[in-house]
Amino acid sequence: MGSIEFHKLPNGAIPFLSLGWQSAPVVPAGGEGLQLGLHDITLSVPGTLDVGVAKLYRPEGSYRAHIGLAYNGGREQSANTALDGMGDIKGHAVAIAGVNFDAK
Repeated sequence: MGSIEFHKLPNGAIPFLSLGWQSAPVVPAGGEGLQLGLHDITLSVPGTLDVGVAKLYRPEGSYRAHIGLAYNGGREQSANTALDGMGDIKGHAVAIAGVNFDAK
C-alpha cells in the first residue's frame, strides 16, 4: 500500500511532460527479421526514460525490446495515515527492461 496523495499546481494541474523520438519504421524484405539499434526514445517527467533497442518483425506482428530508467522520489510514512508503521522510503532509481508486442 502506498500514499495516494498527489500534490498539484495552484491552477489544479498535475505536472506531466512526455517527449519522444521514433525512427522511421523499415520493415525487412519478406516481412520478417530482427533489427538491432536505436529505434525510439521517450522521456517522461516525472520519472522515466525508455529506449527501444531492438525490433523483431514476425507475421503476427512486431516485438519491441526496450530498456530504461525510472526515478521514484520516495515517501515518508507521515505523508498519510495509511502509511503509519510502514517506514520511510528514500528516493531511488530503478532499471527497466521489457518486451512489447504490436499485432498487425
